[in-house]
Amino acid sequence: MPTNNPTILGLKVQAVTEIPQLMGHYCRTLMNTALEHDLKLSVQAIAADDDWQPGNYAALIREVAEQLDDELMGSTHDRIKPGAFRLFIELISHQETLGLALQKLVSLYGIATHSLKFELTVVEGVAYWAMQIHPADVDTNGYLRETLPRAVHSLSSFLIGAQIQLREVQFTHKANGPAIEYARIFHCPVLFEQDRHVISFDASYLERRIVRSEEDLAQLWAAISQKVDGVTIPGDTSVGEAVRAEARLSFLSTQQFPTLDELADRFFKSPQTLRRRLKEEGIRYADLKESIRREVVVQWLENPSIPLKQVADIGGFAEPAGLSRAVKHWFGVSPSEYRQQVVGQS
Repeated sequence: MPTNNPTILGLKVQAVTEIPQLMGHYCRTLMNTALEHDLKLSVQAIAADDDWQPGNYAALIREVAEQLDDELMGSTHDRIKPGAFRLFIELISHQETLGLALQKLVSLYGIATHSLKFELTVVEGVAYWAMQIHPADVDTNGYLRETLPRAVHSLSSFLIGAQIQLREVQFTHKANGPAIEYARIFHCPVLFEQDRHVISFDASYLERRIVRSEEDLAQLWAAISQKVDGVTIPGDTSVGEAVRAEARLSFLSTQQFPTLDELADRFFKSPQTLRRRLKEEGIRYADLKESIRREVVVQWLENPSIPLKQVADIGGFAEPAGLSRAVKHWFGVSPSEYRQQVVGQS
């Protein structure tokens, strides 16, 4: 069973300083594609003095995909309409388990393109998610080879509400950055110039149930659309609402809440300003975190198909006893009693 390790990255927001060389490589790859196709880029997509930031990366992805009408950024001979990956994730989120969802994803990509082939296999308790790109001489810079497995891993973790700890990552190409940056992304051994392109993890994750609602997915896409590696506060949103949305997304993704200092950094505000704004709105961060935890735990408790041990895991409790104490505090009954009451009323 995976542990709630706050250092494991799933959809957790990253500071740009954590992967500067790889981000620069990805941005320059997209810039070269834009130049080859004579695309018109906004000022938001172009970095001064090669100082690439998450906002530049987000704008490049959006603008290159839209102008080429290709979610694969012109890296293969086939094209996939922008929005396909989001549609695929929403479709597979209705499956019962992660294993069924990933098998469905294999089928969807098999229909959508001949350039990409995914395969999910299990050998002696280890799951292998493999990817092939046809023909072999496309995507020579490794852009798709690196970003697609990362996206599948991150979204899979999000769907089950727990970080999937990878055992090993193998790439067929040469490294595009220092080993430490790959380690900060995948948190496992990353090997290059291998015979195949595959990520591996404990097959027990495939039995985990999908716990995401349509509301969770909508919030996720809204966050991603604002910034690849961060969330900004819309002008018409109160600070309290923005903090709640970001804290909830982080909790759903990592079972951990960000500190107020971390939130201030994500919102490009000083910690003092963020605390003052929350105080002006009458919001205590401790109360906000408690309400988020209660909200998501209740959502999972009300689904009798999800084992209580899994509810404890995705609720951020180190052990089932923690879940029991929390539910007893909130509702005066045990988790199983609460579930029986809800099922009896439905």
